[in-house]
Amino acid sequence: MKFTTLQRYKLDQIQTCDFANGSAQYFSLCGNGHAVNEDGLLLGAYHHQCQFMLVADGMGGHPGGDEAVEIILETYKKKYARSKAIVPDTKLFQVLDSCNRTVMAHKKDTGSTLCLALLQAASVQFFCVGDSLGMVLDANQEVKYATVEENSIAMADEIGVVPQEPFLLNYVGYERISYQVSPQIPIQKGDQIFLMTDGAHEFFEQEDEKNIEHFMQKLVEIRASHRLDDATCICLNR
Repeated sequence: MKFTTLQRYKLDQIQTCDFANGSAQYFSLCGNGHAVNEDGLLLGAYHHQCQFMLVADGMGGHPGGDEAVEIILETYKKKYARSKAIVPDTKLFQVLDSCNRTVMAHKKDTGSTLCLALLQAASVQFFCVGDSLGMVLDANQEVKYATVEENSIAMADEIGVVPQEPFLLNYVGYERISYQVSPQIPIQKGDQIFLMTDGAHEFFEQEDEKNIEHFMQKLVEIRASHRLDDATCICLNR
């Protein structure tokens, strides 16, 4: 099993690798509000026809948000490496529960969002906690599916956003955690699959879909003159 992880440091260059019958590009920028990057990402393989990728965002204002992210990444690496005999989505829920229990026991008020994409031969399925985003675009840059509808009050309630308050009430490390699970979404050649923490998708625009390098550079320029949260993005081109 091969994993790629990035967390807790500044990465201002696009990384690229062959992944899941396509090409993955990813970056993780440290924001200017603190010295430690509290985002993390992981690319992993269950077997050759079932891969997954995830982003996690340590809760701003919570002590040990970066530690919660580290727990999530390490738990997925260890749990997925142990057994190949369990149905993938069943295994995912087991690992989510394990992450939640471990983060809750680690430190009071520690938490992280999570968005995971389970990639099989011709489909993707999202598993989300909190406001990190998963999205599928077709070859014409039309949205086929998005895990967070930015203007939906109902969706905001579901992911745990408190109206007019800068915090979430749903995250890994929360006693009453809830998971948003998508259907299996068919994917085909030319589709793009994005995972982003909120620091990235806050500034994501249609023009950024075709040029991840441009998107990252835009975030770097924003960081130079304005407040920028940690920003992490994975783009898988099929």
